[in-house]
Amino acid sequence: MVDMITALSSFLRIGLNNGKRFISIREEIRHRKLFKKIQKNSDMKIFLEYSINIEDNLYDKRIFETFYYNRL
Repeated sequence: MVDMITALSSFLRIGLNNGKRFISIREEIRHRKLFKKIQKNSDMKIFLEYSINIEDNLYDKRIFETFYYNRL
C-alpha cells in the first residue's frame, strides 16, 4: 500500500511539474513507468506494454509536457 501511495504521489508531482510546460525526457520516462506501475496495481487491470530505446545523450533534453498525454 505504501508503495502505491508513493508511486501515485511521485506521478502527480511529475505531472504538475511546478507549472512548467517542458519536462526532461528522463522525467517523462519516469512518469510513464510510474503510470504503468499504478495501472498494474489498480482494479482496472489495464496493462500497457512498451519499450523505451533512447540514446544516453538525450535524457536531459526537454520536451513539451503534453507529448505523452496526447497519446494516451
